[in-house]
Amino acid sequence: MKAIIEEGDAEVAAKMQDLALAEGALPRHLLTAMFTNSNDSRALTNRQLSRHLVGLWVTGHPTAMALLKRIMVSENCADFLWNCGELLIRCPLDLYYLLS
Repeated sequence: MKAIIEEGDAEVAAKMQDLALAEGALPRHLLTAMFTNSNDSRALTNRQLSRHLVGLWVTGHPTAMALLKRIMVSENCADFLWNCGELLIRCPLDLYYLLS
């Protein structure tokens, strides 16, 4: 998948990204990437793979980026919740900077 998206034809890469959205793979892998909390090496490997796939599917794809921006808590809201001591969602730094 990495080779297809990074090195393949732009049309094929866009189709793969569209399919990830259409089939619900992006939200599913986003869930795994953000909320897997385990010491099991298999679960950690799946989490790392999911993080990589989310990055591949979102890079250069405005529809996927718009979806992530709708899903994620805004910076101002997160700051407010953090200051109140009620932070509900903590995203990994790589996803936070991806959305910035």
